[in-house]
Amino acid sequence: MGLKVAVLYSSFYRENRTTLLKYLFSFKRYAEGADFHYINVNTTIPLFVKLFKYDAVILHYSFLGEFRFVRDSLRWNRKIKSLKKISGYKVALPQDEYDCTDFLHQLFKEAEIKLLYTCFSNINDIEKAYPKSKIGHVAIKSIFTGYIDEEDVLSLQLKIKSFKNRPIVIGYRARKLPAYLGAHSQIKSQLTHLFKRLLKSNSLNNDILNTDEVNDTVNYFLVKLGDS
Repeated sequence: MGLKVAVLYSSFYRENRTTLLKYLFSFKRYAEGADFHYINVNTTIPLFVKLFKYDAVILHYSFLGEFRFVRDSLRWNRKIKSLKKISGYKVALPQDEYDCTDFLHQLFKEAEIKLLYTCFSNINDIEKAYPKSKIGHVAIKSIFTGYIDEEDVLSLQLKIKSFKNRPIVIGYRARKLPAYLGAHSQIKSQLTHLFKRLLKSNSLNNDILNTDEVNDTVNYFLVKLGDS
């Protein structure tokens, strides 16, 4: 019998971003020898999770967001308070870790997190975000924010066109982030304005958008990549 692994995530919407779903179910798809139980936690962790004996518990980045990003301490505390009572080796996979990091510090200590996979790669950034005095003895490993699924690679190979047949010369997608995230967060949206201004004086065909209103299906982006 394989390892019993609980994957805690939070999905408040009927339709989720495709990247979120790909990341979430990659554990089941690529990890052999384990039995994954996916548990959607929106307010509190269900009682049966605390009663079941797990070998490991994975906290997906969707579980670690939402209430944290709006600094809703009441609902955040209600959501995480039972984590310590769940058996198993606990692993956290946060993203946007520069935002409301103090909530993560609280979680790591109270829930006794053993392993943290961080998107920070620079040791100085890791030490600033996660000082041992704030998180205790948590093992830390660096990873990317996401990985390309093998199925998507195969789909792209089928959709990609030769250079001469691609209608888009320059393609770009971004959204305007709040200023409190710093100067680098503004560069993404600033680039759209810069490119659009420069491209007015030539005939290069482009598809540049600075908006949240973009289609987030895998097929949509594969088509755009194949056309660019």
